[in-house]
Amino acid sequence: MMIFNPNCAQNRHYLTCLIILSLTIACRNIEPPLHNQSEGPKGLSKYQDSIQDNVFLNVKGFFVRDSFTLYRLFSGATILTDGLQTPLYVDDDFSSNQVIEDFNGDGFDDIRFEYLAPVPGVDRLLLYCQDESKFMEVENFPNFASAKRISRFNCYFSYSKAGCADSDWISKLFIIDDFHCVELGRIYGSGCKGNSWNGIVIHKTMNVPKVLIDSIPRPPGYYQDKFEFIETYWNENADKFVN
Repeated sequence: MMIFNPNCAQNRHYLTCLIILSLTIACRNIEPPLHNQSEGPKGLSKYQDSIQDNVFLNVKGFFVRDSFTLYRLFSGATILTDGLQTPLYVDDDFSSNQVIEDFNGDGFDDIRFEYLAPVPGVDRLLLYCQDESKFMEVENFPNFASAKRISRFNCYFSYSKAGCADSDWISKLFIIDDFHCVELGRIYGSGCKGNSWNGIVIHKTMNVPKVLIDSIPRPPGYYQDKFEFIETYWNENADKFVN
């Protein structure tokens, strides 16, 4: 029979080990309350076990809306679930960040997935559809990098590099129609010294063939004012392309 002496250093160490072991076993048996759910949406049911087996990293377990939650798996995938924790959308391209914001200004939070890529701002976008009470992915949104909204005309503009250490660049004006991006106009900056022509060219691109709106010759260079030029031009002239 073992007699426990609290003043004995060896016994205190033994007691500490027992407490740690008990807490470890207890923590392993703690699981969040989950609802039994059969097959999820087509192609997503394989992720159901990942959630029910509790093999997710719950650092992104916040509520997007009352009945939607994002989970980040140990594999790197991010899963959007409903209130029953049924997978509704899986981003398995290892997004580096998930941004919750009202992207289209309709009063409902949307989800934008950001990625670490050679071209910055190439994201995926899920818009909340109020009529159907669910999130829907915007097709071809990755083709419009670093998109910003022009609230006055309910349209957007992008910016992306086009070569020559960012001396060449492209900005597209677009709308989102039925969860699809439709390009309306384009600004092309040609600053590379090796180009046959240097300056800024603006086209209306909604119809084929595209229509030249303006051509502004400039000497070759990086064009330090390009971001200011792009934002000012689209905010002041977007209505000419939307209508």
